[in-house]
Amino acid sequence: MATIRPPTRSPGFLNVPYVLGGVEHRLAVRLLVGVDPYNTTVMRGVADNLAVLMGAVMPNTHSFTRWESYDALNSSASGGALTTPVTGTHSTNSGMQPYKSATLTLTGKGIPGAPGYAVGQTELKWRSTNSYLFTAGSKRQAVDSPLEQLRVFLALSIYVWADFFGQKAIVRATPTVQFNAHIQKEEGC
Repeated sequence: MATIRPPTRSPGFLNVPYVLGGVEHRLAVRLLVGVDPYNTTVMRGVADNLAVLMGAVMPNTHSFTRWESYDALNSSASGGALTTPVTGTHSTNSGMQPYKSATLTLTGKGIPGAPGYAVGQTELKWRSTNSYLFTAGSKRQAVDSPLEQLRVFLALSIYVWADFFGQKAIVRATPTVQFNAHIQKEEGC
């Protein structure tokens, strides 16, 4: 039996870019069906919360100052400065070098809106540098309190953490770890 596509699509995404080493990096999450990417008040509130939670899992070399939302056609919908700029607060791990290529990724899978609906994947990836120690051979990072708070926010948000179809997604238990080969090739370790 063929899988039926949901009649919906995510209305867009929220990007709360962070700066690391003078370079801005994208940090985007999809919006749930029914969320208006043009609603500046809601988008700024979600962006403020996300920046604080992301700052808690990043060292003080990472900073957030602005946010932007985009509609389903990838056109800019709204954006501006965060209510309060955020600098990372997570401690660094002395056993880990501040590698540019060290990334953590929270992943999720959409929850079908009806029997037979297709579901999509979603992810939130960031450069963790040396905020967490990567264990050789391990593909998952143990979850500390800041990571758990981020997971709970994504799981409970009525605005973000959706799949392509705009369906709410589950948040997988632990983030994946990776030394990103593309970053290593382009920028070095």
